[in-house]
Amino acid sequence: MKPSKAVYFGLLFFLLLSLALLAYALYPRSDRDGAVQALQAQGYSEIVITGWRQVNWICTKDDWYRTGFEAAAPTGKRVTGVVCGGKYGNTIHVDP
Repeated sequence: MKPSKAVYFGLLFFLLLSLALLAYALYPRSDRDGAVQALQAQGYSEIVITGWRQVNWICTKDDWYRTGFEAAAPTGKRVTGVVCGGKYGNTIHVDP
């Protein structure tokens, strides 16, 4: 017995929905406003957002955003780093 067209459409719908969810999960996300706000609250100035950080082992699985930055630290020294943000707020990590 041959499956009906409804079965094929259901399967196609499931596959397309699965691909869409996978693409959303893997899409890189950065939070410019949240990163700037966190950096300013800690005394950083001259902030330049460099965008999403591709690989950063400092951020945890609970961090939804990885936003790279360059800024002047409160000491006046130029630094680069990443602001990890998500479930528990934003954390600033300065590159060594």
